[in-house]
Amino acid sequence: MVRRGSRAIAYIALGSNLNQPYQRLCQALNYIRWHVGEIRGLSDVVVSSPWDGSRQPPYFNLVAEVETLLTPMALLAMLQDIEKEMGRPVARPRWSARPIDLDILLYGEEVILLSALRVPHPGLYWRPFVLVPLLQVAPDLKDPVTGVPLKYFPGNNRDVLRTVVRASSLWTELRRSGQPERLGSSFSSPLFGES
Repeated sequence: MVRRGSRAIAYIALGSNLNQPYQRLCQALNYIRWHVGEIRGLSDVVVSSPWDGSRQPPYFNLVAEVETLLTPMALLAMLQDIEKEMGRPVARPRWSARPIDLDILLYGEEVILLSALRVPHPGLYWRPFVLVPLLQVAPDLKDPVTGVPLKYFPGNNRDVLRTVVRASSLWTELRRSGQPERLGSSFSSPLFGES
């Protein structure tokens, strides 16, 4: 099953550090608007150093709140298809530079522990480039596992981030872009049955 009977709110982290990262984030948001669901909230775009300290370009990151009909596994498959369409290699070294990275942080209040998908995302609690933008979009969120407000976790550290684009500017950019992009002809959307 790829569609739910009801809508769910998913929080998706977007990141890029290759090939015009800001434009890549905007392109990914357009794909998400068309193939995943309605974007209901956006964080500022923040820049962070590579997580592993390696010598690669800085990462541009944001979080989107999306209302979707997709099940968690269908959402994961869709995000992976978007990554592939945007040039992210399927096989790549861990922590390597990438044109786009899309991760499900939260899916409603569900806790999912599968080999292919873990929700809440395991890095959510201690990665400032994920937790700070998430809390900007939804400041009162609680951890679905413990019930503890996410603002109390160690990753809530804005000091290591630099804001480069405000959410209001990103919304303007999305409105200007008009109709969301469709994925390439080799792609099939489980939400709309496209091919």
